[in-house]
Amino acid sequence: MVLEQATNYLFDIYQTLSREKILLSYLGEITPDLTNSVLKSVKNEQNPYNEKLNVKKKIYNIIVESLENIYKHAEVKEKENRPSIFLFGSHAQHYYIISGNYVYTQTGEKLKRTIDELNSLDRDNMRKKYRTALLQSSGEDMRETNGAGIGLIDMALKSENKLEYQFRDASAGISFFTLIVKVNMN
Repeated sequence: MVLEQATNYLFDIYQTLSREKILLSYLGEITPDLTNSVLKSVKNEQNPYNEKLNVKKKIYNIIVESLENIYKHAEVKEKENRPSIFLFGSHAQHYYIISGNYVYTQTGEKLKRTIDELNSLDRDNMRKKYRTALLQSSGEDMRETNGAGIGLIDMALKSENKLEYQFRDASAGISFFTLIVKVNMN
């Protein structure tokens, strides 16, 4: 009975990954070694998406930022029991990079404000915000100056799309944060 359940479960996962065109998925702790491995795999692909080099570079850079944000800014102390998730896939007219991890609810409120502000800016104002954030962070501890904000700005600029997000209450004071970054295929 266990084998049959496992087989059914695995087949369901396979169908979901195929249907949703998920090219890469990972569930677990995000580490520098994992990040390097994912990036090597993406970089060494012989452009399976048949896309222009600039699209591939955007995808690569957004994956870097997504994984680094999880690794550098993960703050939930009980993270051994709370793995992060990362997905890279394609849809009709775009590629998507989805990351998910646990954050303290208070941090989630700051992230919401930051992302909502970014989504309200036009491209020129977003570039100005990026330059200002870089100047403010130089020589200071990135965590103190909201270094995650620089990564979010960079992802928004490179993707040329609004950042999508969701927070789901997980337990007292902890939320699961999902970030979706889309990159147009053309």
